[in-house]
Amino acid sequence: MPKLTNPIRIRFNAVLLVVSGILFLLYPAIRPFSDETSLQWAIAFASTEWQGAHMLAMVSFTLLQLGLRGLHHSMEETHVNSLTYWAVILCLIGTGLTLPFYGGETYGLHAIGQEAVKQQAATLVNLQRSFVLVQVLLCSFLACFY
Repeated sequence: MPKLTNPIRIRFNAVLLVVSGILFLLYPAIRPFSDETSLQWAIAFASTEWQGAHMLAMVSFTLLQLGLRGLHHSMEETHVNSLTYWAVILCLIGTGLTLPFYGGETYGLHAIGQEAVKQQAATLVNLQRSFVLVQVLLCSFLACFY
């Protein structure tokens, strides 16, 4: 027989998942996109919209974790318990690898963009590409230890 759980807790976890989904939808709507071969990329990276959108994505990943954990808790003693367990584990691993990348993009590329705008130097695009490459390599390296 399935374990009875608090309906308020179930609704709260459902709200966490819904809010997480809404924030995921807002991320590309707010994030500025531009040509990465001109100074427009620096203006996009230096904008508050860039930081705000990436922060929304990071909060969304956090709320997703909390909502999935609550979903797993509410599914204890049911036949889908092992599925929700693995959903939580895989989401934790994915989030653990994704959040450092988002942090680097939020603050690192923002700083590079501000400096490129200040210097009016579109040549700093190479620094941006190197920065993203290092992030990808670092996250891939860390994935080996999960």
